[in-house]
Amino acid sequence: MHPEDIKATLRKRGFRQADIARALGVSKTAVNYVIVGKTQSARVAHGVAAAAGLPVEALWPGRYAP
Repeated sequence: MHPEDIKATLRKRGFRQADIARALGVSKTAVNYVIVGKTQSARVAHGVAAAAGLPVEALWPGRYAP
């Protein structure tokens, strides 16, 4: 999924990157970097996917092992 689509999905569900970052104990930048693909973190990716209501595989096909 394109990073802007992920961000839009989060907004539609009422989540901000800062909310996810706070819940995970990481910086907003770390969340953004995972969303746009600059870095990988399975923990952050799963947090983003949970907020988006989608499986990790739907957001980043083939990037994170199931």
